[in-house]
Amino acid sequence: MSVEKLCELINRYREYFKSIGVEKVELSDDMKGFMDDKVLAHCNSILDGLEKVLEEGNRESVFGYMRFIQGCLFANGFFSLKELNEHNS
Repeated sequence: MSVEKLCELINRYREYFKSIGVEKVELSDDMKGFMDDKVLAHCNSILDGLEKVLEEGNRESVFGYMRFIQGCLFANGFFSLKELNEHNS
């Protein structure tokens, strides 16, 4: 996936979270569990730093974060696997 496509996907999820009213919350790295609304808020907060990581040339790191975000969206019933695959193409 190109850097341009990754930026589009980051913005797509940023806009999606905004449209459904998800705020931004950074969770502690040692937290072992959380409520569903907090995981999406955490995903939303992750998006803010990803463009900087892309500018630094670390696409692999961004891929990892995007997989996490997409996994959370799938696990919480917001998108099907088919829809997420379409997002990536």
